[in-house]
Amino acid sequence: MSAWNETINGMTWGWTGVRGTWTGPEAEFSMERMKELGVSWVALALGALQDTAQSTEIHFRDEPTVTDDEVRAAIRRAKALGLKVCLKPVVNCADGTWRAHIGFFADEVPGEPSWAEWFASYGAFIAHYARIAEEEGCEMLCVGCEMVQADAREAQWRKLIADVRALYSGIVTYNCDKYQEDRLAWWDAVDVISSSGYYPVGEWEAQLDRIEAVVRKHGKPFFFMEAGCPSRVGSSLKPNDWSLPGAPSGEEQARYYEAMFSACRQRPWVQGFMLWDWPAKLYDASDAYGNDDYCMYGKPAEAIVRDYYSNESLREDQAELAAERERWRSELEQELKSNILGFWIRHAQDDKHGGFVGEIRDDMTIVADADKGLVLNARILWTFASAYRIYGESVYLEMADRAYEALERFADPLHGGLFWMIDASGSPTQDKKQVYGQAFAIYALAEYYRATGADKALVRAEELYRLLEKHAYDPVRLGYVEALARDWTETADLSLSGKDLNERKSMNTHLHVLEAYTNLYRVWKPEGLRVKLAELIDVHLDKIVDKGTHHFRLFFDDEWVSKSGDVSYGHDIEGSWLLCEAADVLGDSLRTERVRREALEMARATLEQGVDQDGGVFNELHGDGRLDDSKDWWPQAEAMVGFLNACQLSGEQKYLDAAKASWAFIRGFIRDGEHGEWHWQVMRTGEPVPGHDKAGPWKCPYHNARACMEALERLERVL
Repeated sequence: MSAWNETINGMTWGWTGVRGTWTGPEAEFSMERMKELGVSWVALALGALQDTAQSTEIHFRDEPTVTDDEVRAAIRRAKALGLKVCLKPVVNCADGTWRAHIGFFADEVPGEPSWAEWFASYGAFIAHYARIAEEEGCEMLCVGCEMVQADAREAQWRKLIADVRALYSGIVTYNCDKYQEDRLAWWDAVDVISSSGYYPVGEWEAQLDRIEAVVRKHGKPFFFMEAGCPSRVGSSLKPNDWSLPGAPSGEEQARYYEAMFSACRQRPWVQGFMLWDWPAKLYDASDAYGNDDYCMYGKPAEAIVRDYYSNESLREDQAELAAERERWRSELEQELKSNILGFWIRHAQDDKHGGFVGEIRDDMTIVADADKGLVLNARILWTFASAYRIYGESVYLEMADRAYEALERFADPLHGGLFWMIDASGSPTQDKKQVYGQAFAIYALAEYYRATGADKALVRAEELYRLLEKHAYDPVRLGYVEALARDWTETADLSLSGKDLNERKSMNTHLHVLEAYTNLYRVWKPEGLRVKLAELIDVHLDKIVDKGTHHFRLFFDDEWVSKSGDVSYGHDIEGSWLLCEAADVLGDSLRTERVRREALEMARATLEQGVDQDGGVFNELHGDGRLDDSKDWWPQAEAMVGFLNACQLSGEQKYLDAAKASWAFIRGFIRDGEHGEWHWQVMRTGEPVPGHDKAGPWKCPYHNARACMEALERLERVL
């Protein structure tokens, strides 16, 4: 459901659902007047009673709750008016206790009411209305509202939602209470995150910042299932308090709505509101001046809501953005599944030797006996494990399993770790321990564990981590050496490839150790790994990034003295978002703030200096001022992600435009429409440069597949 892009111009109607109030002329009049505000969604909210906060039976079939016939009639009336419907059954306590205080002993105590008993009754209550929602075609079902004490019962909520999905095929949401958005551990179980937005008029920006982090973390759509303010003096500072004393004031309510809409309009991830509220029986319009409740009928706030909901240019912009997002999403998913993953499934499997072929030339000639690279095989494993984690398709699991077995053939049975290159039959041809390669194996194994839960993969990843820390880590000057001999002793053969300097330390290796440790920390959280990940972030910020230019420096000696003046634009923009990802996974707010500032500087420098007029990213700027204006495939992939990340951090349109330009350049020049996959390199004029691998030790389904996956997730938050 992450692609759900509705705008909720909504209102809550009919609360508390008192029997006899949801049908008849007054109810029809109420809903028609509500519709005139530009409302396109309605939450039909009904309450059912349990006796006390410690009672375990919900009397939803009894008075005063509206009858099923009334519920069905209200749904049909709303649909006849062209409204989309969210059915919202809510439990209340008959003794007046707020539902947030419903609670029981954490563990069952014989003779005492229990969570198990309560959830059994609550589950039956929600299931009853799920059936009605399905039968009547409600677009959304809210399975709970402001159940603060119950929110911690993760397993029971997950079961309830799973049970609901067996009965109801529409959108499922849960309405958490104000200030609780970041406290729920089971947002992944619902389709849409929603909350009660009763925030004081001066707090909206701070609260939206906090909620945005939750939305980013879970990658889910978000709207406010409740939001509003009584028309009462003082209520804008305490909008959740319906009993707050104060004289009626429609002006105070209007100011609140202006502030709320102004703040949320700047946050495209806020997809709307079900405003609170609109009763089934309206007061007389002539009495609006003296009415101090939440309903804005006949009050100044009514015009503000109408203007906000009915602004045709705003709605057209939203529709255009939604259409653009859907086009881009469709293109990305087709590229990922058909042109990238499909290519590797069709062409890369080695039926003779097992695993995957070591080289495919750009004319699609397969070099059957080519050596096989550690990086290629690790990246294949990461790609298909990630694809399986996201899509759950068996063909991706089969490829991931095959890649895991292929990676095991690189294992050194004598000294541990993984060989750099093996021949087609599995014997090592380059037996050194390149730290870059070990890091990619950790990255891939952690992803395979994330996708499958295979303990063997996590065990292997932990082994490689410990080997790097034992042999490659520099405890005095920090960082990691480039390479070691087979037995983990010093070697003079340090360089990663023929184009790399033979230096002790490099940006490239450190960036991908950071990347690997980030993914490993997602699934395994010892204190030692946390410390190393934090240290790696600091090493990048303090030693690798040039604080004057905001470019990465590329090669170093043991003392971190820079040995090259070259600039790699692709690594700069890739590093800008990988550092953000590392800080987010680490969960250190101070480092996150520092990383985000530097990430924006790096993205700005790349955009201003490294991007051509056609949207393509140049390869390198040499230290002597010469520009390599050819364009390899991988910087284009990283640019799309990096600029989307910069847009998320800053909200600046220029970064979204740059990401769009990157994707247009990829589609126009980099993707190979004839054979599949992407060309290795094009000239500045756009023609492919012949003679490069289509698949090989360095040409893998990693940068491009990952870019599509990342962009698919991020689009929901920037468009």
